[in-house]
Amino acid sequence: MPALLSTPTGEAISEYIQSLIFDGTLKSGARIDREQIAADVGTSQIPVREALLRLEAEGAIVIEPHRGAFVAPTDEESVREHWELMGFITGMAAAKVARRREPTVLAELESLLAELQKADNPETFNPVAVQLVRLIHLQGATPKLRNLMRQFSRQVPGNFYVRIPGSMEGARVGYERLVKAIVAGDEESARLAAADYMRKQGDLVSVVLRANGVIPATKATK
Repeated sequence: MPALLSTPTGEAISEYIQSLIFDGTLKSGARIDREQIAADVGTSQIPVREALLRLEAEGAIVIEPHRGAFVAPTDEESVREHWELMGFITGMAAAKVARRREPTVLAELESLLAELQKADNPETFNPVAVQLVRLIHLQGATPKLRNLMRQFSRQVPGNFYVRIPGSMEGARVGYERLVKAIVAGDEESARLAAADYMRKQGDLVSVVLRANGVIPATKATK
């Protein structure tokens, strides 16, 4: 179970609930006890209600009138679609940045990549990785798509590279390939690099979700 919150804002509470779902503490179809969540985090039910509405908008839960909030069902296919969409959107943004080739943006991407390659633990790696992909989205995506990506990124609460084993190593390779394609002005390679990277990270997320009992284990073939 995730640590209880010191500052129970609506956003922090939604991440707390998402952690319970991600860890398998709250199973698919389980009813979310609003009173219990409020007691756990030390707040009233009002910010909990706000958090639940946020999670419903993101597709993590389902709110049924007169019944309450329930964990939305998920499966392998939906997880893969989630990450394929992230790759598609990031690829669109990266291609636009590659086409524009603005010198200051390219220099900043290369600087962030160099910093990323030196980071030796998830705590130092995560903020640089977030800054790098945020720069690509800021320069190449519309506000609507940036907002969509922010919602997508919440599937894994907290530090992604702590929760997902092997993801840091994959990110080093994926972001290097992506940044090099952008700097070279190769739009198609930038699209492909984003799609490939996100797909591989999604595979790692699926492994963890299966281990946590969030999605059904893959049946062994005879």
